Amino acid sequence: MMKIAIFGESTADEDATAILVSGILGADIERPHLPSLRTRGWSQMLAELPRIIRALHFNSDADGLVVIADSNGHSLHGPEHEEAPKSDADCRFCAIREVAQCELARLKARPVLPPLRVAVGLAVPALEAWLLSQRRTGLTEAMVKVARQERRELHSRAQLKELLYGTSRPTLELETAKMVEHMREIVRDLQRLRTAFPGGFGPLYDEIMTWK
Repeated sequence: MMKIAIFGESTADEDATAILVSGILGADIERPHLPSLRTRGWSQMLAELPRIIRALHFNSDADGLVVIADSNGHSLHGPEHEEAPKSDADCRFCAIREVAQCELARLKARPVLPPLRVAVGLAVPALEAWLLSQRRTGLTEAMVKVARQERRELHSRAQLKELLYGTSRPTLELETAKMVEHMREIVRDLQRLRTAFPGGFGPLYDEIMTWK
């Protein structure tokens, strides 16, 4: 059983993503504990990532780390970000990858274990959209891109929450339960998710597939 840590903007995101990772691998995973975090959210997440990587590298036998974040109103990740200068300053996927690569490059090789592997996923515009993707009204990255070009919003974060949880202010318990429930459905057809979200989910899927 692979040991894969999950790091996201909330524990609900992490629990749902763990099911997604297991679905990609086709096997259960063991989740090493992460260092305690005082607060959550995008800014804190990016600031804490180096500490998370160091802790997993030095104090665990983790095989990998999966980092999941919402794009919100930031740039959608795409193939053009792989070309010079190889990143987009407004892309959260690129920001996470750059921080992870820089930290991994500083670390000495583990005496016995292979290097810690890191995979990144960017949910557009939020993880709720992935979980709602099987509905007829579900969003896709292409729809979000067109809407942004036309300077309109398809669904606000509050609307996505209403659709998934029945309220724009769910408790953490409700968030976790609904996310886990829907993710168990999503993993039955991962190619559909990859087609709908090629920029944010595609690289995550491809990287984890190399871990098998």
